[in-house]
Amino acid sequence: MDTPSLKEPLRAALITSLRAELDATEAAWRSAAAGATDEEARPENDKDTRALELSYLARGQAARALELRQSLELVGAMALEDLRDRPAAVGARVTLEDARGVVSVVFLVECGGGVTLPGGTRAVSITSPLGAAVVGKSEGDEVEVQRGGTTASYCVSEVV
Repeated sequence: MDTPSLKEPLRAALITSLRAELDATEAAWRSAAAGATDEEARPENDKDTRALELSYLARGQAARALELRQSLELVGAMALEDLRDRPAAVGARVTLEDARGVVSVVFLVECGGGVTLPGGTRAVSITSPLGAAVVGKSEGDEVEVQRGGTTASYCVSEVV
């Protein structure tokens, strides 16, 4: 299977996940904004901060929606080139094996990490501890990641 057809379903699943999160965030924003301006939210006294709190919540939800829209643009524009014989970078599908022989596959992304994609592949942001450790590594390299009070070690067995 060629590299783009291997990675395109991963990108599509990530876009679907980001769109779902954007839809939920925008719905929450609309609800908070409506609540902040609702007649019922008018302060009854100087200690009543319901409308103010809802407006802060609406502002936070609007900011998150903007982040998600930007993430969708970045993921949609992400290059899905063949990275065999090259160091791992954004858009790489990297296979890792730990000391016990457990294999995991990660898809390196600029944003939108933390999602499980088809085939059990995990989207991993390059700013996360694992993503930052994997970027720049090639097949056969060792990767160490601090997790809590322990260090997890992996061998990079494939970069595509």
